[in-house]
Amino acid sequence: MRYLIAAVFLVAALVLPAAAHPKAGFPFSLTFFGDGTITGTFGGVPVTGTHAGTSASGTFVLMVDGQAFTSGTYSCNGGGCTFTGTQVLGASKSFIFTSTTLTSTKSGILNGLYTTHGAWVSGVARWAKANLTSMRVGQVVRAAASIQGKSAKNASENSDATKARGRDKDRDTDRGRGRNH
Repeated sequence: MRYLIAAVFLVAALVLPAAAHPKAGFPFSLTFFGDGTITGTFGGVPVTGTHAGTSASGTFVLMVDGQAFTSGTYSCNGGGCTFTGTQVLGASKSFIFTSTTLTSTKSGILNGLYTTHGAWVSGVARWAKANLTSMRVGQVVRAAASIQGKSAKNASENSDATKARGRDKDRDTDRGRGRNH
């Protein structure tokens, strides 16, 4: 009986941590506007961006403080649009999500980009240190770290995409293009 109880605890100790941290799943919530702008969150981080091309195909870039955070391409047909990410945090990484139209809000969970939540946060920290002011590094890393245990719905409710859009546009206008030093 003692061995059975010990075996149950051993199995629970091995299985529960993996179940508590789904492999590489993190939320995104993005709104695509007809004027070519994008606002929302990607992996918990507030982003703004652009999409350019035709109603059939083009490119998109998501930015933090005017610095490229992730990018990719899109293609649309009568059944909706497919967005294919090709770069995340300056590295070649692939992800795909779909949307009903090019001008809509899309929320969901992206899987397979990073093996753990910690790997995502570490990647964001490295990217932020290389691309943002020291004051913004902590804010962006905190945002990436805050998604653990949240659903895409909760993460998108906790962000205010409209404020982020206006704030980032004002900041970009005030300092021009590039980093704020």
